[in-house]
Amino acid sequence: MSHTNVPPGSNTPDDHGGMGQPSAEALKLGYEPDGYHTASVISVPILVIVFFVLAFATTTALFAYFSKTRLDPNDHPMARERNDASLNERMKRIGQGAEVNEPRLEAFRTRSGDNRAMPRPEDPSGNNPPYMHPEDNQADPTRTPELFRTGWGDKDKKFAHVPLNDILGGQVPGLFPVQAHPSRPLTTQHLPTASNAGRGSEHSMAVPPKLADAPKLPPAAEAKK
Repeated sequence: MSHTNVPPGSNTPDDHGGMGQPSAEALKLGYEPDGYHTASVISVPILVIVFFVLAFATTTALFAYFSKTRLDPNDHPMARERNDASLNERMKRIGQGAEVNEPRLEAFRTRSGDNRAMPRPEDPSGNNPPYMHPEDNQADPTRTPELFRTGWGDKDKKFAHVPLNDILGGQVPGLFPVQAHPSRPLTTQHLPTASNAGRGSEHSMAVPPKLADAPKLPPAAEAKK
């Protein structure tokens, strides 16, 4: 007999549990009683909370231990002091007329409060660089009027101002003189390279230098005489 089968005559909740008769309680009630184990149901959320607290505490302790900044005795005190400054103060060192006299990137923006939080509003006194787009750099008479001036540039009338649109449109002939018969540059396949021993390929004009003429030897018959 298999161990999975219930011995004959034993009470089982229903006929799905194997051979046997229903329990006396089910026979008395006329239906299968629905049991509710309170301890099992309440223990599930309690275990979830307990394991969450343990996991959070363990993770926090590990991060606090491994991410702790240890003082290096070789660090320079002045360098350590500069690095301890807030992120806003360090970014304000970059800018035109600042300690690092270079334009600051658009993404480096100082913010009020905790600067590492992106939703924080920008610091009004941070001199944040404006966002520039390609169309903002396009020259036009309104934005860059100095590029569209006309007239003489000096008192002797030797230099004149030519508007940019006239130059780009090719309306000023002779402004950039070129040769009447320019030489065409070599194409890529005709360039002398290391792969073709510096001679180019196909119709290359590279001519190797000629060797000096060697003296002619007399015929063998005359040499025997």
